[in-house]
Amino acid sequence: MASDLITRHPFKGIWALGAITVNAVKFPFWIFYYSFSSNRQHPEWSFKQAVTAVALKTAVWHSSMVQVSTPLVIKAEGKEEGFLVPIKPSSIPGVYKGICDDKEIKPATICGYWYPSPYNADEDKTKKVVLHFHGGAFVTGDCRPKKSGYAADLLTQHIGKTLMVSYRLSSNPDGLFPAALQDAVTALHYLRDLGIEYSNIIVGGDSAGGNIVAALLRYLADTDAPGPAAALLWSPWVDLARTLTPEVLYESPHRFTDYIPANFAIWGANSYCPKDGPVSMDSKWISPAKSPFYTKTPMWIQGNGQEILLEQVKDFSDGMKGIEGNKIAFHSEKIATHDILLVGNIIGFEKEAVNSVKAAAEWLNQL
Repeated sequence: MASDLITRHPFKGIWALGAITVNAVKFPFWIFYYSFSSNRQHPEWSFKQAVTAVALKTAVWHSSMVQVSTPLVIKAEGKEEGFLVPIKPSSIPGVYKGICDDKEIKPATICGYWYPSPYNADEDKTKKVVLHFHGGAFVTGDCRPKKSGYAADLLTQHIGKTLMVSYRLSSNPDGLFPAALQDAVTALHYLRDLGIEYSNIIVGGDSAGGNIVAALLRYLADTDAPGPAAALLWSPWVDLARTLTPEVLYESPHRFTDYIPANFAIWGANSYCPKDGPVSMDSKWISPAKSPFYTKTPMWIQGNGQEILLEQVKDFSDGMKGIEGNKIAFHSEKIATHDILLVGNIIGFEKEAVNSVKAAAEWLNQL
């Protein structure tokens, strides 16, 4: 974990300036080194994929060192009007119970961003809607186009109108577990309050967002509540406890191809589920791969061939398939890294990202 010193100003700024300077020097070396295909992290990768993967990994590493916090900004500004909507906690008694009824963390107002256009009840009420939770190790990310626009565009083009949700992040004091799960329940009931039937709601999440979706489906099953029509989990982070082991962080065969550095996973996991929190790291709510469960909601799961989470994603998928009554599908892009739905355009895996979304759409059409 980053020391307390470099996570505070002015030391945070000094570190950032130093990182920019050092990597400006490194960049020409990367350009030269990866111009030779034999030096690339994977034999089938392009020059762009090789360079952007190492550049992104470096950027994420430095961001994790200084622990950049992302505030939850609910107020719409300028062109966001109509697209960005506040989402208030449900007032229905009993919606937040069990694990969601925490003594300290209470349901709160969050926000969501409609893609490709503001919600129109007359036109959209009877159509399929994707309710999506972004990735970012629970500590970073946002629903707005700058952070989630690429994923949202893919979902709207191939599946349907999408509400991207900004949930409370654990890089902020009010974002510890079960805040994100409470926010998922809040967002689901927001769509129901709009008159959208469960049969028209598809929940989805990438990386940490996939973990949130798994927790939401378990919560709905445990409370015997109605569930959405389907769930799409893109590179879901489903075993936080296992991720923090040397086997995954420092010995995984994919540690050289994936852009996720060890300190990002450590920061995210320990922030979301601190040692003095309401549940342990290997809890079924935090590491669902350890505790498969029954869900009425069909689930499509993606785990790519070059991502550090591949083994735990496959284990989660296999475990869920082993529960009688579950409908589970698994999809993988052989040469792709983690969470290409969110960053495929940045690291050069646009083709694989489109293939994945088309595969998910085809699966949905067969339900």
